[in-house]
Amino acid sequence: MTEAHAKPDWAQGRREKANAQRVADGLKPKRRILPWIMLALVGIGITAFILTRPPAPAPVEAEQGAVVRQLLASEVSEIAPVTLTQTVKVS
Repeated sequence: MTEAHAKPDWAQGRREKANAQRVADGLKPKRRILPWIMLALVGIGITAFILTRPPAPAPVEAEQGAVVRQLLASEVSEIAPVTLTQTVKVS
């Protein structure tokens, strides 16, 4: 970290303290590489999944004519026009 944004010793974690010691010794601080490795593995896994999955099956076309469906008597009802008798009063 820069001197302007340095954390106090009590707020630094073990990794930050080790990196501060490396900088004090004139060495480069260690970088976190594990998150980048995990990100690369997830990306490779997603790419492999997309490339290796089987293609979608072709839609099946019906060779028959129209489909005939039978209705039960309880599923059928007759409707007739009716005059509404209720009114709404609005002021």
